Amino acid sequence: MTNHSASQPGAELALGNISAASRRLLPDNTPIIHVFKPGAWSLLVRKPVRQLVFIALISLMLAFAPRLNLALTLLVPGLVIFVLIDFVWELLVWRSTALVLTENSVMKITGVLTQHTVEIHLDKVQHAVVRRTVIQRLLGIGDVGFASAGTAVLEQVWSDIPHTAQILAQIRKAQTKLSSPCEPSRESER
Repeated sequence: MTNHSASQPGAELALGNISAASRRLLPDNTPIIHVFKPGAWSLLVRKPVRQLVFIALISLMLAFAPRLNLALTLLVPGLVIFVLIDFVWELLVWRSTALVLTENSVMKITGVLTQHTVEIHLDKVQHAVVRRTVIQRLLGIGDVGFASAGTAVLEQVWSDIPHTAQILAQIRKAQTKLSSPCEPSRESER
């Protein structure tokens, strides 16, 4: 079993939010600063247009159901079932997502059926971007993206996470700590 230390209270507790397979992907003995999850509101934000279209179709079918034949009214339960399956799938995607900040890197672990892990070392991060749409601002969530040296695109985006300003501050603090030289010990000064 991999031993992960936590340099911040609650980081070990947050490890319980990711699967054992995901935990094995974390570097051995690397102190974990924090494990994030997308905000629960992200379930409503991820596919709002698709969900609104389905709700509108269901509403229209229910409004005109008495005038339509029986075959068409069977579509209503089908659409309801499809919306429920879509929501359950989004819930599984949300549950299987872990955003990890260690002393050395930022990681995004995702995947329901196939697991994907993207890791960028903090010393390679050139840009950190925060993006918040109007809906995200209303819900208190946002996206944090990272680009490393030599790329023009964001290589990793942490979507729909709460407290983006505090998270960005933690990342900058970890970058500063990583880039600053170690302080000389008191014994070497004597």
